[in-house]
Amino acid sequence: MDLNMEKVKTKTDGFTLKVNGYYLHSKYNPEREAKQFAEQYFKKNHFHILFGNGLGYITKALLEKINEKSSLLVVDPIKDELKQFEMHNSNKSNFIKQLTNENYGTYLEANLDNFNRKVTIISSPNYEKLFPTEYKELLKLVKAKLNLNIINENTIRSFAETWQNNYINNLFYAKRDYSMNVLNKKFNCPVVIASGGPSLTKQIPLLKENLERLILIASGSTINTLLSHGIEPDFVISIDGGEKNYEHFQQLELKKSHLIYSMTNHHKIRESFHSNCFFFLSNEFVNYKDIIEHTLDKEVPIILGGGSVANYAFSIASYISDGPIAIIGQDLAYTFNKTHAENNKHYKVIDDRYREERGMFYVKGYNNEYVLTDYAFLSMKESFERLVNLVKHENSIFNCTEGGILLEGYKHEAFDSFCNKYAVKKIQKDTSITYEIIDYEDFTEKIKEEILNYNRIITCLNMGLGALANNKSNVTFSKNTLGKLKKVDEEIRKLCSKVSMSTIINPITIDILKNYQEKEGETTNETFNRIYNQNIELYSRLLEAATISKKYTENLLRKLKFWKG
Repeated sequence: MDLNMEKVKTKTDGFTLKVNGYYLHSKYNPEREAKQFAEQYFKKNHFHILFGNGLGYITKALLEKINEKSSLLVVDPIKDELKQFEMHNSNKSNFIKQLTNENYGTYLEANLDNFNRKVTIISSPNYEKLFPTEYKELLKLVKAKLNLNIINENTIRSFAETWQNNYINNLFYAKRDYSMNVLNKKFNCPVVIASGGPSLTKQIPLLKENLERLILIASGSTINTLLSHGIEPDFVISIDGGEKNYEHFQQLELKKSHLIYSMTNHHKIRESFHSNCFFFLSNEFVNYKDIIEHTLDKEVPIILGGGSVANYAFSIASYISDGPIAIIGQDLAYTFNKTHAENNKHYKVIDDRYREERGMFYVKGYNNEYVLTDYAFLSMKESFERLVNLVKHENSIFNCTEGGILLEGYKHEAFDSFCNKYAVKKIQKDTSITYEIIDYEDFTEKIKEEILNYNRIITCLNMGLGALANNKSNVTFSKNTLGKLKKVDEEIRKLCSKVSMSTIINPITIDILKNYQEKEGETTNETFNRIYNQNIELYSRLLEAATISKKYTENLLRKLKFWKG
């Protein structure tokens, strides 16, 4: 776009900027206009995105209102061209030319978490008219990110207790199984990750031909499609703790395949596998690392992932082999109006009603056509694009799906070409590992200690609730109450670091941060009620979480005693 930019003197002896005939600030008094603009659009406890900096008057006025509970990002398509003009700006705000998928994490992700999705987008005067396409792209990207955050939060809420149950039950298997760190760079050969998208079906014949010349990893439920064609993969990755995921494995008896599972995976899936199995911690549960390594007396790797099991499969492929990696069946789109490859238990042909329910839309595809996708798939796409930059792999990484969504940052190659180049000789797939002597007595004692810590947490939380109930005033907290609450909070913080219950606590943390924010012009009585109710909810829900976690841990202890005879 050709720009005709002119710095024009205002009636108050200041300056405004004229771009292609549009004034970006008042011709009379830009400072006063900016203050009025900031007064109108600034929102307390919000993350603000200002589209258009111009000479920086509005940026400056907004920054005067920004505090530690709010933030500002300035996006300006003509950022570089504005360098020739003296501008008001400040390091209290980030100032970028464009918001993209690539730089989203740097400028937006943390802010969206901190401000609980309270985002306000402000367009400076005339910027929408000058740059309508860029403005629409900004709105589209932010909306997509907010929708993905909602999906992630809903997942955390839905699976909090399930994950807690699975984690504790999986300790039983993990004590006998191997940590995935024993597979670190064990192979130096091509790896193919098979996912369950509709396009997988066309790759099956070629996959069967080359099984002895590559490592095949199946992403979760893809196992059923592969088995229906007589293919048993070398490794199956499973991370999903839901009952529906378990249904994919319920009737299977896998003799050759090795399961690689996250600690929140549905614990009964392990029973379908008879070869060596391996476990890891997904990156969301990094705060479990010290606890699990102490409990199991094993080093456990943290594996990067995202919205799908295939994201983890990608990281695992890079972790276990130095060889080239190919992704197949990774449509992340409803190719041919299908949800999955055929013979997947959840395979279905979509209709208009299903499209509407999923909120589907079109995006750029593998072959530069437009393909139908949704926000869940978009989350997985972005995880793949992030991972290809984060995972430092020694060899080439290819998207050989030959359909579906376009994955930025991946080399595109037909699957037959990949096989012809890299699957050239039969490979050794031995996963035999030196037998480890298992100390069940030590393990049992550590489980007992965890139960004792849950008892201490429960006692402590009841003390906190008692202190709140005994506070005599309805307006202030007594010195005695504040002292007890401080002691309770310190003890709870210390004890929670000794038990594995962060997954079940996460929804509580989200709600406490979101639902008890200070209101504008809050009275003393309102402040007291807000803090009182916040503490009641916090202690009550933590008490319930600790009681549930203790019950699951006691079940594990009984299982251990029964298994040992």
